[in-house]
Amino acid sequence: MEPVQDVGRHLRDSEPLLRWEALDALEVRNRRDHCEGLLPGIVAMLDDDSDVYVAISDHASYPTKLRGRVAKFLAKTGLTSWEAIVKLMALTEPEHEPNVRIWAAAAICNFV
Repeated sequence: MEPVQDVGRHLRDSEPLLRWEALDALEVRNRRDHCEGLLPGIVAMLDDDSDVYVAISDHASYPTKLRGRVAKFLAKTGLTSWEAIVKLMALTEPEHEPNVRIWAAAAICNFV
């Protein structure tokens, strides 16, 4: 439990890449029972417009939104929070990046 809480502290770090990595670590562990307490903080990150640069090779990287990674986490882990539905619905609108829209829609399907 304590290591999960340590990772949870990284969800609030000022560096977007560290928040991204914390989500990845939680997803790999997939400990639903331990992640539930962190869910409000994770849902709050759906408002986070930070870019994170993801390496695709030694010579290239592309920016992606942290909130898309949060939606992916919610979709893949199956964690549910009704507080997230309104935010996820807003993220399916056309002005958002395709990966954000796709994962937000997938997360909504997971909840209902």
